Amino acid sequence: MLTNKHCIFALLVAVVGTINISYYKGIIGYELVDKGMNEDNVGYVISINSICYLVACLLVPYTCENSSRKFMFFIAMVGFSFSNLMLGPSKILNIPDSIWLIIGSQ
Repeated sequence: MLTNKHCIFALLVAVVGTINISYYKGIIGYELVDKGMNEDNVGYVISINSICYLVACLLVPYTCENSSRKFMFFIAMVGFSFSNLMLGPSKILNIPDSIWLIIGSQ
């Protein structure tokens, strides 16, 4: 498995994704409470990733059969970039500090 360059690339992507998720999941609850969200509802926001993962697991086999790999990779990178931009705020891009942007970026 480790001699295959595609497997190594997939493992590296999984490691980077896990590190990113582990980093902001620990602080997002406190950030949402500071922005005015009820503490009882923070768990729903944190569970958004799991729900999206479940839906993606059901849809990916169908879409992979009917789409090219390059198109799927491009769509995944565009979605990932968009969700990272929504994590804002950003004074450079004029993205406000909003609780709905944080929830949408999940």
